[in-house]
Amino acid sequence: MTNGHWARQDREREQAKLLYAQGKIQEADYLLGKHLHEMFVDGEMIDYVPVNERESLGLVTDIDGNVSKKKAVDVIMSASETSTWYYVKKPSGTCVRTKLTPSSVEKAKGLGWIVSLTDICEQEQVTPPSEPTLPILSSQIQKIIDDWHNHQLILPTYFVNNNLNWVISGHITESEFLKGFNALLHEQIAYYVADHHPVEEPDVPEQMEFLCSDVYTLDNGSVVKTNYPTLSVPQIQNFISQGLMVRDCGTPSPTVSEVRSHYGYVPEVPVEEVPEVPVETTADIPPPTDEEPEQMQFLCSDVYTLDNGSVVKTSYPTLSVPQIQNFISQGLMVRDCGTPSPTVNEVRSHYGYTVEEPVGPEVTVPTEKFVVSKPGRLTMSDMTNTNAWVGILIAGTLAVPVFSSILSKRK
Repeated sequence: MTNGHWARQDREREQAKLLYAQGKIQEADYLLGKHLHEMFVDGEMIDYVPVNERESLGLVTDIDGNVSKKKAVDVIMSASETSTWYYVKKPSGTCVRTKLTPSSVEKAKGLGWIVSLTDICEQEQVTPPSEPTLPILSSQIQKIIDDWHNHQLILPTYFVNNNLNWVISGHITESEFLKGFNALLHEQIAYYVADHHPVEEPDVPEQMEFLCSDVYTLDNGSVVKTNYPTLSVPQIQNFISQGLMVRDCGTPSPTVSEVRSHYGYVPEVPVEEVPEVPVETTADIPPPTDEEPEQMQFLCSDVYTLDNGSVVKTSYPTLSVPQIQNFISQGLMVRDCGTPSPTVNEVRSHYGYTVEEPVGPEVTVPTEKFVVSKPGRLTMSDMTNTNAWVGILIAGTLAVPVFSSILSKRK
């Protein structure tokens, strides 16, 4: 559809160029849709002036359709020459009666003007070009245009300059216009304003009408961030009035605790059963006062328990002060996150856990079999009998001093 539109626009420009050359200025302006916009005249923008009113305002249109104010060349006069009344017909079809000098008559003819002393304007009544018939718009399209004109509907500038003007001039169908309009409504680029107050300062930049915002919500305690690239100020105020957390794009994201605190969400802390740990009931814990800083409402804590003598560490990123005091009153070992973890013996000692000493298997001492050999004989079993050898060694040791004593008496 886009390629066909540009091709059709090129054809319309060529047709308008021929119409301007033929002096059919008004018809060419309607073909190009110039009557829907302001016109550029000598460096400034003015409201569109129909062709039949330009002459009285001192405006002229050239062969390309450009409008400018009359200059000295349009009234070619010379103070040193006498002037005469002439009827002048310009290429644009405009026929006027004006004073010209002989030299200005030649210059006018050089510009393609028809100069005559007779009333050629009366002889040739110039039939004004018929204005093209604009399509009759449906009530739905007309209401959209009226809402936009009354500032009850906000539309982007490019959509007004293109699609809105095209459907008015009949360049696109109403179904094509509604398709693009509904897409803008769905993307929240176009929107209706319930209570609109006219802007007193029309020079406010257009880019300030829309802002990029992030909306933070909770889903079962988890933070959900939704980005809106183009939000109007009324839409942002509507979100805030609903209690939503809104931040400008590019600003630091709030923490999980900040979002939960904004919506008053308190996470449920699961209570784990600790074996062989007596549960003690305590008095009611007073709620935290309003004077406590907001960041102290939730603390990160680690709870250490035992499972058959093994240490189990459970981390709680967000625990309130009453919850921590409740854990401590139950006899649980609680430590702040980031502090050194207790040893196994410290946890066991906290819960009064005693490790039973393992009992090893019974050690069986092998018994030695003593074999008594016959006197005067040394058997193989005697050689391998440890007790026999020990006895021999002890006997030899005792025999040495005895023999030494006998020998000393003989001397």
